This record gives sequence, C-alpha cells and structure tokens, in this order.
Amino acid sequence: MMPREENVTPKNAEGHETESSEAEAAPNFRGLKILVIALGVGIVGMLGLIVYTISQRAAAGLIGDDTTPVAEIVVPVEKATDFIVDRPKGSELVSVEVRGIEMIFHFRTDGADTVIILNRNSGEQSVVTVPR
Repeated sequence: MMPREENVTPKNAEGHETESSEAEAAPNFRGLKILVIALGVGIVGMLGLIVYTISQRAAAGLIGDDTTPVAEIVVPVEKATDFIVDRPKGSELVSVEVRGIEMIFHFRTDGADTVIILNRNSGEQSVVTVPR
C-alpha cells in the first residue's frame, strides 16, 4: 500500500468531506471583536466622564462657593417671645446669624464693631464691642 496525501481522521474515515471539517476548525473571532469594540467604547466613555468631572470641579473652584447654610442645627424654642435688640447709635446692621438657641447680631460703626448675642429662650443679651 502506498501512503496517500489525505488527512485521515475518524471523521474522514466515516465519509465526511474534508472541506467542511477545515471550515469548522478555523477559529471564529466575531465574539472577540465585539468584546474589544465594547471595551474600547467603555474606556472612551469613562475617560470622557473623568474629563467632565474634572472640568466641573475646576469651574466650581473658579466661581467660588459663597453659600452658607441658613441653619446648621434646628433647636426647638421652648416659648415664642418677641425680644427687642437695641441697635447702637450710628451703626448699621451687618449680619444676623442663628446658632442653636442664640442669635448673633453684628453692627458696624465708624469707630467700632458691636456684636450682640441674644439667647432666644431667656432673652438675655450679651454685648461685645470691638474697636477698630
């Protein structure tokens, strides 16, 4: 017997065609290509998100955030009473701030700053004058 130049495998021996077996043996990279494209799109999207986040934070830093909270702590007042805070003569009200049960009034004149701290429960007032 002379050797033949054929691929002899169990499939060939059963009568299958050799061309179809070669086509089945060739690797199919379609799924791998889709995976690579999807990962590339994901990477580009994440880089875009990083650039957007950095630009937003930089813009917020340039504009500045001068917002102050209206109230930090909510404290229930035991009784609702009207209090009179006397403004120092010749002064103007600069700011009013609420901290817990206290209201802080800041007045300014030409020669000094005056801070009046009012206890909202008792009505007690503390006055501090700071010369300029």
